[in-house]
Amino acid sequence: MPAKRSPLSNNHGRPFAAAGFTLLELLVVMVIMGIVLSFGMLAVGDGGRAAQIEQAAQRLQALIELGSDEAILQSRELGLYVTLDEYQFFSYEAEGWQSYEDDLFRARKLPEAVEFELFMEDLEVSLESAEEKPKPQIILSSSGERSPFELFVIPEEEDPRYKLSSQGVGDVILEGPLESL
Repeated sequence: MPAKRSPLSNNHGRPFAAAGFTLLELLVVMVIMGIVLSFGMLAVGDGGRAAQIEQAAQRLQALIELGSDEAILQSRELGLYVTLDEYQFFSYEAEGWQSYEDDLFRARKLPEAVEFELFMEDLEVSLESAEEKPKPQIILSSSGERSPFELFVIPEEEDPRYKLSSQGVGDVILEGPLESL
């Protein structure tokens, strides 16, 4: 009579090898995947607050430079109007200063709880937006000159500060991160 087969054995009477993974193996794989994903997130970044502030300052620097080039190429005066937490480009038309209708130069807001401070000729400029028809504080001339200025990007918290400045000709200089006051 043939040997009685156990339900845990194959046709040859030998026990089955364990199929699948043990709980410990699954946990080890999950821990490794978690570590790899966390390193991936650190490498890519999550757009943290300090990075957003730096990016906003770099964007404004590039837009002022581009606006200066645009003023020269189009032979028109452009201007930058700055409030406490936003900025917008204007062009000088026959009717006076008009909002510059170009998607690249659209009005932009700073990240939450970040403000501007503007100094021209070593005097602080009020950035309260009380004017019904605003006039730009910084002029980008078709001759390549621009109003000399120092524009600070200042967060309310301990995040880094940035300073954009121009002496009237040449590049807009971005300094930062600066120490908080």
